[in-house]
Amino acid sequence: MNTTDPLREQVVQQRQDEEHLHENVLSRAEAEITTTVADAGLNEQVREQVAQLRQDTEALQEKLLSRAEQQVNPTS
Repeated sequence: MNTTDPLREQVVQQRQDEEHLHENVLSRAEAEITTTVADAGLNEQVREQVAQLRQDTEALQEKLLSRAEQQVNPTS
């Protein structure tokens, strides 16, 4: 048995381990990016919905104030 064979096997195993580790790191990074992008899209949707709700609330308040004004001053 040649003494370089076990060394070669160790080097090959180490390369395989490093490749596996590299693939895991890439997979995790991709998953994190995907999650971040999805969160960003969700955050944008929430912002839009909050802005719409704010506009609806302001319109409702104006309507209520107008009605109250008409009740207080029916001739106006």
